[in-house]
Amino acid sequence: MGRGRPRVARVQVLCTGCDATLERYPTQVAKNKTSRWFCSTACRDRIGSKPRRKALMHCEWTACGAAFYPRSGQANRFCSRKCKDSAARVGTDRRCLQCSGMFHVRPSEPDKHCSRICYELSRQTPIGKRKVNDDGYVLIYQPNSPEAYTADHSLRGWVLEHRAVMADVLRHALPAGSTVHHRNGRRDDNQPKNLELRASQHGQGQGVLDLLDWARELIETFGPDEACLRELMLEEASRST
Repeated sequence: MGRGRPRVARVQVLCTGCDATLERYPTQVAKNKTSRWFCSTACRDRIGSKPRRKALMHCEWTACGAAFYPRSGQANRFCSRKCKDSAARVGTDRRCLQCSGMFHVRPSEPDKHCSRICYELSRQTPIGKRKVNDDGYVLIYQPNSPEAYTADHSLRGWVLEHRAVMADVLRHALPAGSTVHHRNGRRDDNQPKNLELRASQHGQGQGVLDLLDWARELIETFGPDEACLRELMLEEASRST
């Protein structure tokens, strides 16, 4: 009977870097959690001993363009410090966000516009933009309108849409002290037929005749679909119970 430990058969595996055949013990195969084998340090450095958490990228320096894996937790754009410094000295071309023109800038500079004019234009509110205030009235940005706010800095250039619509109908600015009334009570309905010019401040509520006209218009629009809508409502109620 021979002395020493019994001979253990080795398992053949392939190098992940170059597909070379390697021999490893079964215990080594069982402990390996990455299923990666390397025949040399060069293969290990080229592929990586562990699976990459980030996708393969290419160096943004035009003279290099080498493929590399970015470090964990960092958004690397260059494969090395040398490429980063070279790109910083030369710079890159960017597209202006305002005029879509190309301009030259260093990568370290955060410029997104080609000039001060484009920067100021990007900060301006687009003409015709609409929003609703806390009272339910629609505001529209028209800095050239005679009805636009000029004193309040937060509302400078904004105008109440129903006043702007009435001014367009009259083709001149509204008289001082006059108000515009919504006939159907809906403050976001700024159709000319729903607006009424008042000589002074008007109170809450709508006229009976205005409400009757609005109700008839509503019935003419949605009346033919009443039976179908009621049937759908009953089906939804029975399904919920």
